[in-house]
Amino acid sequence: MSYRVRTSEGELDFASLAELQQAYGGGLVAPEDEVLDAGTWRSARSVAALAGVQRKRRGSRLSQWGFTLAAVALGIAALVLLSRPGWGARGAGLTLALVVSSLLTRVTYKAYRGGKVSR
Repeated sequence: MSYRVRTSEGELDFASLAELQQAYGGGLVAPEDEVLDAGTWRSARSVAALAGVQRKRRGSRLSQWGFTLAAVALGIAALVLLSRPGWGARGAGLTLALVVSSLLTRVTYKAYRGGKVSR
């Protein structure tokens, strides 16, 4: 039996209950999304087959602060190294600057996705 889910972004089709349960547990289907169950649309949290499914927990906001503070500290270290004479120090500063860039990309992406906590 196939299942249809209506989200704020559109509709999803699942070929089996196992696929729907996996999507619900992984956060693809949120508790407030609607599931077509026995011909009627019901919220996912009220569907009995999804009641026992453990949902993945999202990372805490503390980890976002940790990554942000690490990026700031490494950014300061990169600036100090880039201002020193010699190619060795500048190369290390450039490497640190690339690490900071990747950390800030991660922080920005997580902050963007953070607006939708249940997804």
